[in-house]
Amino acid sequence: MLGNYSSGKNNNLSRQNLGHYPPEIINQRSEQMLGTRFGAMASSLVTATGNFKTVSYTGTGSMQNITSIPFQPDLVLIFNTAGNASGTWPAFDSTNGPTNYADWANNSANHGTDSNSLTSFNSNGFTISSSSLVNNNGTTYQAFCWKKAANFFDIETYTGNATARTIAHNLTSVPQMINISATVLGMVIGSANLTASSPYGSYGYFGNTSISVSANVNMWNNTAPNSSVFSVGISAAVNNNSAPYTAYLWGTGAGKSAFGTYTGNGSSTGPSVTGLGFMPSCVMILLQSPTSSNLRVVYGNNASGALNLDSAASSTNFINLVSGGFNVVTTNADFNTNGAVYQYMAWA
Repeated sequence: MLGNYSSGKNNNLSRQNLGHYPPEIINQRSEQMLGTRFGAMASSLVTATGNFKTVSYTGTGSMQNITSIPFQPDLVLIFNTAGNASGTWPAFDSTNGPTNYADWANNSANHGTDSNSLTSFNSNGFTISSSSLVNNNGTTYQAFCWKKAANFFDIETYTGNATARTIAHNLTSVPQMINISATVLGMVIGSANLTASSPYGSYGYFGNTSISVSANVNMWNNTAPNSSVFSVGISAAVNNNSAPYTAYLWGTGAGKSAFGTYTGNGSSTGPSVTGLGFMPSCVMILLQSPTSSNLRVVYGNNASGALNLDSAASSTNFINLVSGGFNVVTTNADFNTNGAVYQYMAWA
C-alpha cells in the first residue's frame, strides 16, 4: 500500500525508489503521506525499529569489532561493569567523531580524546582499539547504542555566546529529555518530567558519583522546548561565551522509548509503571526529589544487570521488565524510597 499511494508530483517515496532512503526518512515521509488518509493503519506502518541496542563485550587489549548491532550507531555510551574509581563513563558520538568522548560521569575535564579508544562507527556496530577506557583485557563492558531518527534521537552542537537564545534541532517532535555536555563541566539534564511545577526552570546535573536536581532559570531560560528549537539561558553550564557544547535530544520514538516519573512506596512490591507500549530492554532511573542520587541503569533480560556511575555492576533484581513497562521490586533508596519521586527513561 505504501508503494502505490501517491499524493502528487512531490511524492518521491514510490516502490521503485523506497530503498534509497534511510529508515528515519521513510518513517517521517510516510507519516506525512498516510497519517490523515489511513489513520491508525498508518501508525502501524511507520513504527520505528532498530534505533537502540545494548550489548555486552569482553575487553581483549587489542583491536576488536563489536558487532550484533542492527544499525550504525550515532551515540555509544560505554560502562566498565567492574566499576571505576574515577567514575569514567565515556560517550562517543558520530557528530564529534571517533576517538573523541564526553565523560558523562565527571563534572570536570568532561571531554577527552583517546586515539586508541572507539576508532570507528560501523554498519553493524563499532571498532575499539587498545585503550583500557573501553578495552581492558578481561574486563566486561556494557555498551548502550542509539541511532539518530526522527521523533527518537538527535545530536546537535553549538557554540555558547552567554546570551539567552534558542538552538535549532532536528528531532521533529518535542524533546522529552535533553542532555548537554560542555567541555569542562558536567552533563546537564533537561526534562519535561524534572519537576512538577517548573521543569525548565530546573535542571539535573551529572557530577562524579551522583546527580543533583536544582532550580535555575538560567539553564533553559525557563522555557520549554518545541518541535524545532530548545532554549538555553546564560549559565556557563550550557552557554558560556565561545565554549563548544553538544546536545543530545530524545523523543518518544513511535512506541520505542518512554519518559516519565513514579513515586516510591518503600515496599518490596514497589510501584508498577505500565502503558509504555513496549517491553523495555533498558531503563535509566534517577531520584529527583529529594535532590541527589545515583543514576541507575537497569538492562537485560528481566533486569539482569544494574549499573551506577562509579560502582561495579550488580546482579540484584531491582526491577522486573515486563510487557508494557516495569515493576519495582526493591526497597533500595536509588529505586524506591517511600514518597520520593523518580524519573525514568526507557528504551525498547
